[in-house]
Amino acid sequence: MYRAAPPCGTGPAVAAPAPHHSHYNNDGTIVPTCNATAVSCADESQGGRTLGSIWEGAAFRSARFIEHIGSGAFGSVDLVELTCADGTIQRVARKTQPNKGPVCARHVSQEVRGMQLASAGSPFALNVLDFVERPDNLELFAEYFPGGSLADQLDLAAGQNPQSSKRPHLLLPLEQLRKIAFCTLHALAALHARGMAHLDVKPDNLLAGDSGKYVLADFGCAKEMDADGCLQGACGTAMYMAPEQFSKTGFSQKADVFSVGVLMCVCALWHKEGLSVRQFVSRRKKLPKCIKAELRNFLWELTVADPSKRPSAQQALEHPFLAGMREEDLLWYAGL
Repeated sequence: MYRAAPPCGTGPAVAAPAPHHSHYNNDGTIVPTCNATAVSCADESQGGRTLGSIWEGAAFRSARFIEHIGSGAFGSVDLVELTCADGTIQRVARKTQPNKGPVCARHVSQEVRGMQLASAGSPFALNVLDFVERPDNLELFAEYFPGGSLADQLDLAAGQNPQSSKRPHLLLPLEQLRKIAFCTLHALAALHARGMAHLDVKPDNLLAGDSGKYVLADFGCAKEMDADGCLQGACGTAMYMAPEQFSKTGFSQKADVFSVGVLMCVCALWHKEGLSVRQFVSRRKKLPKCIKAELRNFLWELTVADPSKRPSAQQALEHPFLAGMREEDLLWYAGL
């Protein structure tokens, strides 16, 4: 169905706007290394959105700790308060990890770059507010979503209505599944168009906003395509990784699309049922009858093993399963 693509990608990465980045001396004094009035590091000319001038001059360096949100492989995330230039108090998320030197700082800079590029073209990608480099740690400030993650919603749904092997049912309502797929693919299409891939799409990395909006977060595994349009190196969560990511020949951004397919299998049927997911993507397990035709075809096409037969993120947005889904509808309901 889909036009065969080169073994990897479509060409070299494109330039991104410079991060809003602050560096601290050993005595704690700040050395600004970019325009301190940057709002969201997103280029509005590329069709993205910013959070408005409220963030200009926000005191990121003196953020006040409120509570711990969670921890991951690369660091911890806390809820903090900032005093903005207009005197208002705003709550944001602060991701902190140890500063182990230039390599670590470059890794976080790459994460910031991925967030910038995706949010420049999609309102469904987490917006980075600031990146602060201190002698002992690195801090990344981003929007805060009190609704938690998609993983939290799946835990709740599975607890309230456990899946049955004898009479399988949808874990989440069909319209919610459509919103999850649309928001995720929209963010990925924006990122892909700007020369990067996310490479860690999973329920933990989708944040729940108002009225069904989802935002793609955690760009810690994001990579840029090389000059040949290829991506190299295994990164991500094994169950969600495309088969080609385990090869040594490189892979394309369509690896993210495979991950979306696995994500949708988990959301529709198999939350915390890795064996069932693996059996389906290897075509050793059939989808149950509760999965109707358009969703069935959507899951099948996104998890095709051959990336040349797999849709791009943009092509997947045009699948009949997502017919009628519009960016402006989700944003209107979310009040953006």
